[in-house]
Amino acid sequence: MGMPAEKTNVSIKEYLELEDAAIEKHEFINGEIFAFAGASFNHAEIISNISFCIRSKMKKKCRVLSNDIKVTVENSFYYPDILALCNEPQFYEERNDTITNPVLIIEVLSKSTMDFDRGSKFEAYRKIATLQEYVLIDQYRVHVEQYTRNKKEWILREFDLETDTLTFSSLATGVKINDFYKNISFK
Repeated sequence: MGMPAEKTNVSIKEYLELEDAAIEKHEFINGEIFAFAGASFNHAEIISNISFCIRSKMKKKCRVLSNDIKVTVENSFYYPDILALCNEPQFYEERNDTITNPVLIIEVLSKSTMDFDRGSKFEAYRKIATLQEYVLIDQYRVHVEQYTRNKKEWILREFDLETDTLTFSSLATGVKINDFYKNISFK
């Protein structure tokens, strides 16, 4: 998670107005605004790889979006690295930049956000009724965590081998883990 911005205890309306005028992206969590740090090369490359792989292999008519669309849950707004929709998008208060009905959310982990992505952010995401899968991709080594909703519980599967295939049940497609890490150099 980023660093808190100068303004805290702002309303949702005020946050959205500030975000509309902002050059940089900010997440909003229960009245606090958090600035985003820039992404690493590996982070950006992994997002690009995943988006391409999913789009090229999807069997269902879904949409895959990355980075610039917010997801809202309760009193918070987040920018997932990748999200997928399999129905018509439902927008927060008619805003075309904020989705309320993703079926899949993917986050690429960084050192500064991994605890937040696994903890409070995932706790918030679990409240999205349409969300079926949450996937965390490590950018420092081959490691993928896939959380899948099974009725009322979340099941974790982990992948550490490049030869493994991750099946996205929400999108009716599978992708080899090595496709996520194409052209990635771990240093």
